[in-house]
Amino acid sequence: MYWDHMYETDWSWLGAGSMMLFWVVIVALAVWAIVRLTSVRSIGGDASEIRDGQAEDDPETILERRLAAGDITIAEYRELVEELRHRAGV
Repeated sequence: MYWDHMYETDWSWLGAGSMMLFWVVIVALAVWAIVRLTSVRSIGGDASEIRDGQAEDDPETILERRLAAGDITIAEYRELVEELRHRAGV
């Protein structure tokens, strides 16, 4: 019958291809979002700071970062490091 072949045109590949491309893009965006949200960089870390699965967040490292960023002066850095070491008994 005629109606059995009504949708079989030369352009039917365009619709199927467009739908396939749409879903590939959706899945790729979902994977990208999951990776982006769960990566170390999204929480402010850097891959070079990872050791044994944990970021280095000891107080002296934080002070070194603050000194490098210009948040504190060298005198403040030395004073704070001395205080940290005094509290730790080093």
